[in-house]
Amino acid sequence: MVVINGIRHGQLSRSFRRTLLLVGLILSPLISIDSTFASKNDPVVLSRVNGVTTASIMVSVPQTQAWDVLIQYEKTALKMPDIKDIKILSRKGPLIKLQQTYKAPYTFGLKIQALIEIEEKPKSMLNYRLIEGKHIRKLEGNWILIPVNGGTLVAHRIDIEPSLPGILKPLFFKSFDANLKESMVIIRREILSGAS
Repeated sequence: MVVINGIRHGQLSRSFRRTLLLVGLILSPLISIDSTFASKNDPVVLSRVNGVTTASIMVSVPQTQAWDVLIQYEKTALKMPDIKDIKILSRKGPLIKLQQTYKAPYTFGLKIQALIEIEEKPKSMLNYRLIEGKHIRKLEGNWILIPVNGGTLVAHRIDIEPSLPGILKPLFFKSFDANLKESMVIIRREILSGAS
């Protein structure tokens, strides 16, 4: 039986247990990384476990500052190398629906439209999932902001399955990973530029 702060594991809320699991999944690939987290030339740590990709960066700013950049959906998304268009369709409390158009080497030159639903958990997590999209079987994940000594760990966890023949999937993931790393570098720069 696991006991955390005097509470038996069975008494922990489902969402809290899920959050602990996500934090563990994000941090487990980072355990072997030294205290500098990543090199200055490559600030992104990328891992894939059971088909789920996690890209993480450290930023020397408070969690709220990183959050403020992430939730500027239209402004921030259009700076990403693969997002060519974005439109917020609705906002109801913590739920946002948006339409995104992707075009990148991993889309093999095609413009891919996707209807995405985002759930905001203020200052700490954005969960998202595909509602509808052509050439995408599955797309879901989250952004998690974890306060750490000296700043914030920003982790993007993504589970994507393209509608492609198996022979093309290795090429897809190679291009997808390169795009994801470039996007995380841009996100890091945007978050840090808000600090100056």
